[in-house]
Amino acid sequence: MLRQARAWRLEALDEVLDSINTADVATKTTGMPDQLIAERLLLEIAGRARRLGL
Repeated sequence: MLRQARAWRLEALDEVLDSINTADVATKTTGMPDQLIAERLLLEIAGRARRLGL
């Protein structure tokens, strides 16, 4: 897990942080199930990692 965390560039982490913040707001404002929002967020992060070759 630490190896994966260290592999991310700061710019990519900033983008992920934006997605996390968006998901946080969505859990509080959309009425969508929290689990669904979290699953989508994790899939997005995994997709970013794959595109970065991590």
